[in-house]
Order: sequence, then C-alpha cells, then structure tokens
Amino acid sequence: MKSRMHLLQMSNALANRVQDILGPEDGHWIVTRCGATAMHIHPIRANFPEGATVLEMRQQHPIDLATLSLVPGIARIYDPWTEPAKVAEAKKALAELEIERAARVAAGQPADPEYDADKPVDGVELIHDVHGRPVRFPTQYKRQMLKTMIDQEAKRARHRLIWGEGILDGTGGLPQSRASKALCLMSGGIDSPVAAFQMMNRGCRVDFVHFLNSTSDTAAILAKLTMIAKRLSSIQGRLDMRVVDIAELQNAIIGAVARADRTVVYKQYMLLIAAAVADYELLVTGDSVSQVASQTVTNVSTLYPLTPRAVVSPLAGSNKNDVIDVSRKVGLLELSAMEGADCCQYLMCKTGATLCIGPAKMRAYLAKITGIASLPVKVLAFDNGE
Repeated sequence: MKSRMHLLQMSNALANRVQDILGPEDGHWIVTRCGATAMHIHPIRANFPEGATVLEMRQQHPIDLATLSLVPGIARIYDPWTEPAKVAEAKKALAELEIERAARVAAGQPADPEYDADKPVDGVELIHDVHGRPVRFPTQYKRQMLKTMIDQEAKRARHRLIWGEGILDGTGGLPQSRASKALCLMSGGIDSPVAAFQMMNRGCRVDFVHFLNSTSDTAAILAKLTMIAKRLSSIQGRLDMRVVDIAELQNAIIGAVARADRTVVYKQYMLLIAAAVADYELLVTGDSVSQVASQTVTNVSTLYPLTPRAVVSPLAGSNKNDVIDVSRKVGLLELSAMEGADCCQYLMCKTGATLCIGPAKMRAYLAKITGIASLPVKVLAFDNGE
C-alpha cells in the first residue's frame, strides 16, 4: 500500500507541477504524453489513462513550452485536440428533443409520448430486432441515450490519443515524488547542476548544499548559484539551497593534512556535513569516474563508504561532452560558465592531488581535525524560477 500511495503521489505531483507552469486560467487545450516507464505503473496509469493527459493552457500569456518539456515525466507534447463530431451531433439531437418536449407541454400534450417515430434522431443509431424490423424506443429513453452518449464521449475525449504532429519532445523520466528527497552537493560548475537535473528526472525532489569560504570573493559565486537555482526551480518548483561557510574547517584542514591530500579530505567533509542534514534519503554528486583526482575509483571507494548516507553519482559514466549537451539543453550551460570561482576551484590542490588516499589514512585525518562545533549555514528558498 505504501508503494501504491508513493506512485499515486508521483502522478499527482506531475499534474500539479504542469498546472503550476500553465496557470489556472481557461484557455485552449494541449495533450501531453507521459514517459513509458511511468505508464507501466498502475496508479499513474489511473491518473493518466492511455499514457496521456489533456491539460488546459492559458491564452492570455505566452506558454513556456520549453520549460514544460523539461518537467520530469512528460515524454512528448502534442497539438491540441478538438471535440469529436459525435459529441456535437448528440448535443444537437438532444437539444431538438428538448425543444419538441417543451412544445408538447405548452400544447397540453404528454411531455414524452410512449413511442417516437421509427426513424432515429441524429446521433442515435436505429436498432433492429432479430427479424430486421426497427425497434421503437420511448422518447424518454432516446433522450437518456443521448445524455449518456454525451457524457461517455466527453470523458473519453479528455483521454483519447487525438493529436497531430508532436510540438516538442519532453524529457521523459519519472514524475517527481516528495517522498524521494535528495540533497545535491552544488559546486557551481557544469557537472553538479546536470546531476541535480538527472535526479529530478528520476522522480526525486532535489535541494542543494554549497560550501563557501567567506574569506574569499563570495558575491560572484552566490549570484551564479542563484541563477542556477532559479533555472532548476522553474523545472522542479520549490527548491532550497543551503550555503555552508567552511572557512574555519578549511583552516583546520590546512593545518592537519598534507597538501596533496587536502582536496580529497575537503570532499570527505563535504559529504559528512551534507549527510548530517536531516530528511534526505540520498546525497547527489556531480562525480564522473576518474575525471579529476578526487574522483578516481580508489578515492570514490574511500569517500562514499565513510559517508553515513547513500551517495549517488548520476554522471559517473558520462563523458564531459555528453554532460555539456544536457547542460545546454536544460539552459544551464551559460549560467555554469558565468564568472565566479566555484568551491572546487579554491579547494583544489594546485600542485596535484593524490590519486589514492585509502580509508585508513582518511580515518586518521578525520581523527586529527577537532574543535569545530558548528559552521554557519544560510538557507535560500526558490520557487518556480523566483
């Protein structure tokens, strides 16, 4: 039951997120198709029959199709559907019956004669018996048949796959679930924002944590991070970013750790601090195996097991060019390239970091660094790109 409720929340969250982007005003219609993976799950299939949903879009304002196409769970956006002709015909026939009924009442005649003519009204097929003779229905029954047809056709029309050429490909993936919360270590470079987006695309609600040295120039990097957070919140909705001042910790590490080992020790402390934040099931990093010294197989296999929280790296096997392509598609590349040194740059060992620190050596370093009770933390909240 818990699993079913979780999946139902995912589909509700997708519907709500799309409505946030489109706005509440009446307007024309558009069909979106959800990802095939999501459609294999019954609770989501129940909310989005036949793998699609019809959404009303506002006419007064421009529709941000580009952002809508990046909402996790939407695989494709299609042209608007129109009301089937059968519904219009049935409505017309029902209106004619109602006019005739009113005329009979005004003339003092029975509102519904026992039998109508053998010829059916428009929109209702004439039914024949086994001998091929037309079956006559009471007028009241014909009227009820028309009402039922209109109701059924209207319901089917909202979910029938009636579309023309697709307007735009979506990102696919899974709808977001508030039950799956992840905290992404956000550096401000290219990789970590893409890693955050990839986890959003797997149904996670992702928040950020950034590690900052308050003694350095912070204005540029904070402005850069704010732009990145706004962009990703326009896709996800609500997004929180914690900014942790690690100036005191960095000084302690400089005094206790050999120069070549500092980058990896910095990374370990970032993971430990992030793991201490409550209410997150996963930590997310932008690590790509062997891309830099702190991300070698040996160092990653040291850092992650010593962290008391599951760590995932969605870019682990990605090439840099692939990451850049995703960053450009999501509208992050120009933001990541903005001026402002990210934390990886000012924590990096300029003479070359060690490629293999090992768990025993890491534990020894952690034992040497003491006396830091707490670090200053600032929380910034973003919602729908603001």
